Amino acid sequence: MDYASFLHYISSCKDPVILLEGTRNLPDADRPALLRLAEMLAGRLPGAIFRTGNATGSDEAFAEGVCRVDASRLQYILPSSGMGKSRKNPSAYSVAVENISSVEEPGWCTGPNKPRRPTQD
Repeated sequence: MDYASFLHYISSCKDPVILLEGTRNLPDADRPALLRLAEMLAGRLPGAIFRTGNATGSDEAFAEGVCRVDASRLQYILPSSGMGKSRKNPSAYSVAVENISSVEEPGWCTGPNKPRRPTQD
């Protein structure tokens, strides 16, 4: 799928959630392109939420790009609450997997297949 097709598809979704899969070993030369991609997506998809695991490399660069547009639309889904504290934007939502019920995600949906933005407690 190319960029234009992705934008067309994701624009038709209600409350889309976008996750980036990448590498911890992001070459320095690729970082600016990933920052621009995140900024473009966050700018062109104002209803989208972006999720990251907050690892170094691709996750960190993509999150930085999203935060340049709107940090409140970034969600850190972390293995543990203390992971990568220095890399987290304080305006973004953050939750540790250890604090999410395995049966449900409290406050993350209003019913089957009806996603909405989580609220911070």
